[in-house]
Amino acid sequence: MVSVMSFREISKGFLACFLVLAAGLARGTTGFYPPRLPPSEFPDTEASSNFVFSAGTDAERNWILAIEANVSSNNNVQIEFGQDGDGDGCLAVNERELVVGWDCGEWIVRERRGGGEAGMPGQPGRGKFVLRLVLDEDRNGKSASVAFRDFDVSRLFNPAWSMARVVVRGPSPLDETIKSVLFQHPFVLRLR
Repeated sequence: MVSVMSFREISKGFLACFLVLAAGLARGTTGFYPPRLPPSEFPDTEASSNFVFSAGTDAERNWILAIEANVSSNNNVQIEFGQDGDGDGCLAVNERELVVGWDCGEWIVRERRGGGEAGMPGQPGRGKFVLRLVLDEDRNGKSASVAFRDFDVSRLFNPAWSMARVVVRGPSPLDETIKSVLFQHPFVLRLR
């Protein structure tokens, strides 16, 4: 005898599967969400803070870095990644390997190891930049959905990173939101 499942039973089954998948993906993520920094009092000063950064495990092969802020032609919000080599809890200039963010009129990516740099002009107002990077077996950048053409993405991630530094410059509140998430390869289930 063949039983016919109702739409309600089918949808409950799909919901249960989705919740199990979402819980599995959530367990396999490494996140970084720094709090907002106070605005600088003057245009030529900065507010910054250093945070411990976890580069995840070998299983985590996807990295999404999102920066959202009130941007203008004379302010700056960026996040810098590197390894705290001297262990002082601060990311010194010579320890910074990757800089991503907004710099006085354009979204920028700068990586020190290979000397790569790219910029993309942006409009003043509430702006958002998202870098999605897929890592290969050796945790080098394999592919990226980034707006910069002809930019070598292979050195945009280093599993040895241990520190991140958020910097804001400009007298008005940037109301920045920065999110960095590393997660395992998701899979897609398509039903027809």
